[in-house]
Amino acid sequence: MITNKEISDTANNYHRKIQSYFSDTSSKCICIDLACRMLKQSPVTQTSLLDVSGIKITAYKKQYNQIKQLLGLEIPVTFEELSVALGATSLKKDCEIIYEQINERMPNVSRSILVGAVFYCVCKASGMSEKAVSKSNIIDRVMANKKEFETLIKSIQEVAKESLAECQRATKRPRKKETNDGIEKEEKKAKKIKQVEIINIENTMKNGIHRMIEYRNSFKETIQFKNYLNWKEKILSA
Repeated sequence: MITNKEISDTANNYHRKIQSYFSDTSSKCICIDLACRMLKQSPVTQTSLLDVSGIKITAYKKQYNQIKQLLGLEIPVTFEELSVALGATSLKKDCEIIYEQINERMPNVSRSILVGAVFYCVCKASGMSEKAVSKSNIIDRVMANKKEFETLIKSIQEVAKESLAECQRATKRPRKKETNDGIEKEEKKAKKIKQVEIINIENTMKNGIHRMIEYRNSFKETIQFKNYLNWKEKILSA
């Protein structure tokens, strides 16, 4: 199934370690899945692995987390990754603050699943719709069990009630007119420089015209110009 040697070797190594607990086809697929995630490579999709495993998504997720725990792996899922993927980069800071508040109170929860649950709670508190931030999408990304994930959400909403309420208030609070003295000063400075440049160009053009006129007037007084007039008169009278 996998031609990438690094992923294949890593997956085989994982499976050797857990084969006394799991030895079916699905466990081999999950070991490949874990290897891809840990090495941050994706030569095969999770959908394909799920199809080959022969089990339903719920059973796959459960076995996935069991094997991950047996191997002592922690698949890194970050707020930055989720916020970029789901278009909520402005909420990253709020997520990190709430995560710090509750992390120590939930020591037995997988970090990735906790990150996903916190992210979802902050998104909902900030007024994002279910369509914009799909719970099922996040559950799939962090490989969580749906019931456990929903239970975790309720716990977070209770523990971090005040912080989530502040996220909600911040969303409803009318935005102040954005002003930036530094930017305004730079814009004024740039405008002034542009005006000076225009004046300099205009002056240069005027000076050039003046010099041309002066040169023309002074040339008329030269011997060369007088000789030219005499030559012209002889030619015309011939």
